[in-house]
Amino acid sequence: MQTSVDTPREWTFEDYLATAEDDRFEIIDGAAYSMAAPSGAHQAVVQELCRLIGNCLAGKSCVVRPAPYTVKLSNRDVVQPDVSVICDRKKLKSWGCDGAPDMVIEVRSRSTGSRDALRKFNLYRDAGVQEYWMVLPDYKEVHVYLLKDKQYVGQQYGVDDGEIQASSLDGCRIDLNEVFGGFAGEEEAAQGVLIE
Repeated sequence: MQTSVDTPREWTFEDYLATAEDDRFEIIDGAAYSMAAPSGAHQAVVQELCRLIGNCLAGKSCVVRPAPYTVKLSNRDVVQPDVSVICDRKKLKSWGCDGAPDMVIEVRSRSTGSRDALRKFNLYRDAGVQEYWMVLPDYKEVHVYLLKDKQYVGQQYGVDDGEIQASSLDGCRIDLNEVFGGFAGEEEAAQGVLIE
């Protein structure tokens, strides 16, 4: 029997697996959060990031997975990062990734901005994700957080900075002009400022 995300209760990984496949949601600290359909600009950025990272990973053991892709961080924390990079292939399961990816990227949207900035930041840090990128398409910025002594140390980059070194991926440099160049002209790219 499949359950509904709208059912108010404590959610677990088992509940997640029992829910309809077309019902996209995440579980953070036992609470279910529905996921809205991404915008065209959002998808263009995710696609470009996956392409660039995938090129870096050619011939290496790491894999890159775009959303929707299930990542189980605990029995009460199940997420679908926009981009996940996993280097420990033992974590790869038929349903997704069992444990923290080496690198996670979230493309921040108006509907998920505060969740990505606060809850997911803490969740990824506590789960041991070594590198977390928060991408802000409206501002053409990337905030990079590296895990050091169980805390994230961050740095902000914009298109004027050119390339970013993905610290978790040896020798992988990502050109921000390529990342943000792919959605010029998309309707959402020109619509106002990000609402916090």
